[in-house]
Amino acid sequence: MKKLSIGRLSELFSRPLPVVLIFAQFIVLVLFASAYHARNGDSGCLYCHADKARMAAAGYPQYYMTAQQVEKETKMPGAGCTDCHLGDGASHDRKEAHKGMLKALVIDNNAHIIPRKGTGLRSLIPTGSNRMYALFPKTPDGQPDADVFTVLWHDRDKKTLGFDPKIAEETCGRRGCHPLEVKQFRGTIMGGNVRQRSTHHWTDIHGPNNCGPSFADMPPGAGAGYSRANYNLVKAETSCPASFENATDRQRFCNVCHAGCTDCHYYPTAKGGVHNFTKHVPAVNCTGGGRGTGMCHSGSQERRRGDSYLGAEFSQPPDFPPDAHVKSGMQCIDCHENGGKGMGDISRKVDCGGCHYTAWKANLEGPHKNLSCQACHISRLGGYQMTVWGKGIIAGKESPFMKYSLYYGVFSPPLLIKDVTGVYTPYKVWPNIATNFRGNAPPSGLRWRWPGGETQDAYAIIGVYSSLPAANKALAWMQFEAVGHGIGKARPCGSCHASTTQRATASWEYLEYAGSLPFTGAQEITGDKNGLRISGIREMSKPRPLGDVNPWDYAAWMYLKNIWSLPGDFSIPRPDREKYRKYLDNLRNGEKGLKAAETRLSRLDRKSTAYYELAAKIKRFKERIYHNPGY
Repeated sequence: MKKLSIGRLSELFSRPLPVVLIFAQFIVLVLFASAYHARNGDSGCLYCHADKARMAAAGYPQYYMTAQQVEKETKMPGAGCTDCHLGDGASHDRKEAHKGMLKALVIDNNAHIIPRKGTGLRSLIPTGSNRMYALFPKTPDGQPDADVFTVLWHDRDKKTLGFDPKIAEETCGRRGCHPLEVKQFRGTIMGGNVRQRSTHHWTDIHGPNNCGPSFADMPPGAGAGYSRANYNLVKAETSCPASFENATDRQRFCNVCHAGCTDCHYYPTAKGGVHNFTKHVPAVNCTGGGRGTGMCHSGSQERRRGDSYLGAEFSQPPDFPPDAHVKSGMQCIDCHENGGKGMGDISRKVDCGGCHYTAWKANLEGPHKNLSCQACHISRLGGYQMTVWGKGIIAGKESPFMKYSLYYGVFSPPLLIKDVTGVYTPYKVWPNIATNFRGNAPPSGLRWRWPGGETQDAYAIIGVYSSLPAANKALAWMQFEAVGHGIGKARPCGSCHASTTQRATASWEYLEYAGSLPFTGAQEITGDKNGLRISGIREMSKPRPLGDVNPWDYAAWMYLKNIWSLPGDFSIPRPDREKYRKYLDNLRNGEKGLKAAETRLSRLDRKSTAYYELAAKIKRFKERIYHNPGY
């Protein structure tokens, strides 16, 4: 191959045609680059937002932000304003620059977007001592704004309020950022909202659910939008007028609960800044990120189970202690890791043996090998204790899809029931009713929502009843929610083995402020070899009428008190008396030895090798003696 010498190169440039072609190509490249940066640059954003005096004069000093500050807070070198917020970053005109721009959405109690200005949400830095409402708009006296339902981040569809994968692809998933992660997330249960979207109507194969069916949502895995397919199925089971608008009004409330990229990874703090992002998602973000009780695991899912991880203000009632793992600084994703599908494929099942191997192994080789860890270590649950679907006002209009679920209270102790895999697991069981029901649904017995074991949740249709004064028929079912938090000190042996009959109580206070002012009530739950029964449903204080909602809309259980019976064996297996006596003797003797060892430990130098060696032995012995005294 011949090489091009310097002389040949000079000859080439001495000819007019090559010079013109090269110069033309250079001009095209310059024009293209100029056009690209004019469209995608942030000079217009920084012209205002990086000028402290200009932002102060405009009345928004909290929006002062430099490019260097954004890079530092996001931990994303090279990331610009329009990469995340879109809009026209080159324009110096406020209206033009903000056209199509993404921003935080303030949602009112009708699930409508309202202007942020005037709500008290001046900055996205957390405020106040209540972590549940740290990012909530506040009134002048520092209280959460009662006219606001929640705050959503900018990857939501403004019409449906659901996570919008298209927005995620344009921002988080743009080329050079996180396209693979966004693609993975769309294919997961969480990203595709698969569980909720798979419940098409009340008597769907997955059963009636406390959250209701997917009233007007898209199919699982689809993008944002509304669909009439589910609405037509729900309407066919509804005995009163139910418009598509009624369905979409309800659907917007459902949609706010389901997460997108920023719900997990956007984490504004006073230290990290308003643009702070994190890879290691904190438990606070899993529970709504300080945006109230309407979303993520501070919303319906946590209230259904009542098994708050963080406890305190994140629980309902707000007096539950945090899970034992919170004290160790563990976040949700430390146990609930990503699965094989990648980003967002969060595992429900956790491996306790990974950290507590000695206890796990001792339990596996003992008489409780078919008992889950949480069966002993959860003793109290909160959240919903009753739910009624009936007529009410949604988004300012009468609707048959009102959910009266704020029967908040305490359920204790959890019932131990064999799950799909045959392992005894703790459950919260409570009555649910959907009024204005059309059709028939015979008693179903206990059925798993996902028989393949994808979840351990179940339901039991009790039947359809016509005993209400109005509201046509009522579909009644028991809700069975498997629980996994809050882990704490184990229940005493006698709480299970004193009798083969399981007994739980649920006490509650109605706090919906629809139909009635707050009133209290209770019920008993019994499981034995003859079945499971919810009995004694009663008011402890009388309802006080409020507005024009009828009792059968918000409290249909008043007319269906004696129906709650499910056949089957829900008893605790009776232990062999002799083996049980030896088990308790071994436990008591082990506790004496443990106490003696702890006394020796207290006399050792905490910095010595002997101290650490004995402390490790005590830890292993404690795990063995409490999980299998005969180990």
